[in-house]
Amino acid sequence: MYNFLVLLTKVYKIIVQLSRKLNKKMKISENIKFYRKALGLTQEKLANLLNGKKSLISNYENGYSTPDISTLIKLADIFQISLDELVGRKFN
Repeated sequence: MYNFLVLLTKVYKIIVQLSRKLNKKMKISENIKFYRKALGLTQEKLANLLNGKKSLISNYENGYSTPDISTLIKLADIFQISLDELVGRKFN
């Protein structure tokens, strides 16, 4: 019984970690779309600023992929916001 509880606790911790990662990924994609639209940029125009293709921005906004750190920095600069704002990081 003890081993089962230990295993159950480990599974629960993994599920919580995955949930947090998914929520962060969703927040990034929502923020990219929000700030892009706030600046009046199309996906294609934003992609051009990043030297990429329109499909790249679409994939970010739909959560199919997540920008690497250098791209996140470029996006934050384009949107004139902090990285924390872009990724939805809040301090409590």
